[in-house]
Amino acid sequence: MSQNQASGHDVENPQIEALQPGEKLLRGQYEILSFLNNGGFGVTYLARDSLDRNVVIKECFPSALCRRDGSKVEAVDPAYAEDLRSIIDLFIQEARNHARLVHPNIVNVHQVFEDNQTAYIAMDLINGGDLLDYIQDDRNDASPDFIVKVTEKMLSAVSFIHENGMLHRDISPDNILIDEHGEPVLIDFGAAREQAANRSAALLTLRVIKDGYSPHEFYARGADQDETSDLYVLAATLYHAISGERPIDGKSRLDAFNAGRDDPYVPLAGRFAGYPIGFLEALDKAMEVHVVDRVQSALEWLRMFRGPAVVFEEFGYRPSSVIVALERPEDDTRVKTENAEALVTALLASEEDVATAAQSEGLTSSADPDAESSDEPAVTVVKSGSGGSSKAIIGIVALLALAAGGYFAFSGSGSDGGETVEVAEVTPAPVAPAVAEEAEPEVEAVAEPEPVVEEAAPVAEEVVEEPALVEEEATETAAAEPEAVAEETAEEAAPAPVTTDPANLLQNQIAFGHWDVEIPFATSTRRLSIGQAVAITGIDPNRDMSIIGDWVRRGAIIFSVNGKSVTDSASFATRILNDVKVDPDGYIRVAARYRPAGSPRALNGLLALPAIRFFGLENGLTLTGHNADNGDWALQVTRVSDDFKDDLREGDILLSENVTGQQLNAIESLDRVLETLAADGVSQARLTVLRNGGEVQVPMQLAEES
Repeated sequence: MSQNQASGHDVENPQIEALQPGEKLLRGQYEILSFLNNGGFGVTYLARDSLDRNVVIKECFPSALCRRDGSKVEAVDPAYAEDLRSIIDLFIQEARNHARLVHPNIVNVHQVFEDNQTAYIAMDLINGGDLLDYIQDDRNDASPDFIVKVTEKMLSAVSFIHENGMLHRDISPDNILIDEHGEPVLIDFGAAREQAANRSAALLTLRVIKDGYSPHEFYARGADQDETSDLYVLAATLYHAISGERPIDGKSRLDAFNAGRDDPYVPLAGRFAGYPIGFLEALDKAMEVHVVDRVQSALEWLRMFRGPAVVFEEFGYRPSSVIVALERPEDDTRVKTENAEALVTALLASEEDVATAAQSEGLTSSADPDAESSDEPAVTVVKSGSGGSSKAIIGIVALLALAAGGYFAFSGSGSDGGETVEVAEVTPAPVAPAVAEEAEPEVEAVAEPEPVVEEAAPVAEEVVEEPALVEEEATETAAAEPEAVAEETAEEAAPAPVTTDPANLLQNQIAFGHWDVEIPFATSTRRLSIGQAVAITGIDPNRDMSIIGDWVRRGAIIFSVNGKSVTDSASFATRILNDVKVDPDGYIRVAARYRPAGSPRALNGLLALPAIRFFGLENGLTLTGHNADNGDWALQVTRVSDDFKDDLREGDILLSENVTGQQLNAIESLDRVLETLAADGVSQARLTVLRNGGEVQVPMQLAEES
């Protein structure tokens, strides 16, 4: 039984040496409320912290080596004092490693501390039962869809543990809790117990062996254990959940092999219906007797039933969705600004649209360029971009939908919201109903525009550059001069500004615009005893955090922004953009209430985040404005419509306008220039742009009344 699972149970055992209710820890920061559970390695309690929240406290108490003298823990024999200290150090080391694992499906550690001559871990109280209790309750969903959802999220959690150089060593049904939201949460790492058992003969009974779940290497003291050992016990746990029976233990299977007998293991494949193709086969393969025959990683396991292109989210620099994906790439769709209403529609999505798009924890499909076959849609997961930053993009227009109780999703390509719904339809049917319950992370995951923008850029350049090259060749031929002279002559011969009747020019050249915010750190939703908050799970190493906020560090928990509570990454960005005010330096500054990692106290801090302005012109040009490295405001062309006739290209950075003589390095400098030109009847702007490291003169026609 796990420490969290026992919450609320009244356990009375006079032989257990436990702290009594009312006792205080860490100078009064925690008060013991009741005993929960004990094992050979420690005791767990229900406690209340200084913020009046219920938490779980785990105490290092290896009963074979120690006893309690009042509240103090001491060795039962002086000969064991060194072993006891060594085990306490292992306990602290594991707890600190665990505290660094900020993942939505791993129990959150609040604090690691020493008191009473031993060590303690304070962690979230998970209100719910373990996996087997949950599925055996007829009131709960125990369908194949639910099992698949649990499998995907546990694989994500285990993969995250392994990527951080750790093993869990004690995955079992009682260490996978299902919280009140139906979310699986992995608890109770066993690595320290295993190491302690190997160091002290008195603690051999603490070795993490659970018949039916443990592979054969768990039975041999000092035997090598690796990632496949964790995957074996996870598969054995799921085997029990699916079949209702504990599988035969790994030692008996190895003994049968050594004796030349058939493997007594009964495979799952072919026995149960309703699971995706390859799902049961993957579980069977994870439970192979020999290490070399097992699946070698959580990702390999996932790909056996989700396809070769799927990958896990990189929690170090991305939001917390376990599996998120890009839309199926179609031919690049350019935004036509004369139909600006269509763009607004793309930014807004009804609840039904988002519920469909957010199925299966963000599982959608995209043709992966690296996939070997294009016959089937490949499931692709958003990975960290080259800059390592995480951008939460929420338009002001979309905030209106949020205020009305709706949600929104849009792609970075600006494509219509219906495209997202279409993509969700390719998710394998058996999984969709179960994973559709996970609505929160998917909104932020679907809203991730970065990969689509990167994908679209090369297409745009390819389309635009070809006529430009032809034009340059024609100029060289006509001039019959050396290349350098020809270019200089072309620049000198640029046509004078064209004037026209001011009544024919649109006085408002801006077709649409909205403010977004770049968040240079990754966040995930954390369920705490007082509700939900947002945890910082990774920092963009390329950002100067002294500007963003010195307090912004991995593991910090954010409770509110400008006095408004935040419950997930979407609401976090929403709070920042409410009543948005952009400072002249291009940053949005808000007040945040946060708790540093490892601290029980909440503090106030200033948070400065780079603002991003997306806006389109009536002539078919779409631009992005953002703070540049030199402190100026940079305007970059991000999209050119099909019927845009001038030579501006995607990626061009606007430096100045030559008719007005204005620099384009302030937030609304282009707005003012276009207003001036339209008022003066000048139908063509003459822009200096930065392209491929050099400055180029490019004309731009203003839009006229139709």
